Amino acid sequence: MATAADAAVAVSPSNTRVGWIGTGVMGRSMCSHLIKAGYSLTVFTRTASKAQPLVELGAKLADSPIAVASQSDVVFSIVGYPSDVRQVLLEPTTGALHGLRPGGVLVDMTTSEPSLAAEIAAAAAAKHCYSIRAQRGALSQRDIDRSCWIEVAGFVRWQDNEEGFRTWVLCQPFR
Repeated sequence: MATAADAAVAVSPSNTRVGWIGTGVMGRSMCSHLIKAGYSLTVFTRTASKAQPLVELGAKLADSPIAVASQSDVVFSIVGYPSDVRQVLLEPTTGALHGLRPGGVLVDMTTSEPSLAAEIAAAAAAKHCYSIRAQRGALSQRDIDRSCWIEVAGFVRWQDNEEGFRTWVLCQPFR
């Protein structure tokens, strides 16, 4: 019998609200591409001025990670260190996981520890949410021209679409 974890979820601007935590150099670049592709984007950053260019493009600025998640179907994070990841995703009063609805997806793009990814995955699964670890390297021209490579841990498959993006489809949670 199929379960919710077996169902594939297609992500597109028409059916997916995206949240983003961390709008430094890499986050800001990726967010601008999402906005230009038509996604509704809510962002959080500890330094609000870093998000201003995204707000000017149409992003909404939230006051906490939990506020981002409460307005999003998929929440990306790309912050400095594993301790920052733990704070923005798992902290009991403001962490994004606590605002995410069942079926929601956390995608952490921070260079981090496998044990933390497993901890996040377990916490997400307990809330009937999904977790993907999606590390990437340093900012490069590939980020600017939308051809960067991202290492993904979790069960996903990719589909090309007409805009030249690769659309990820979540098949089941990372555990």
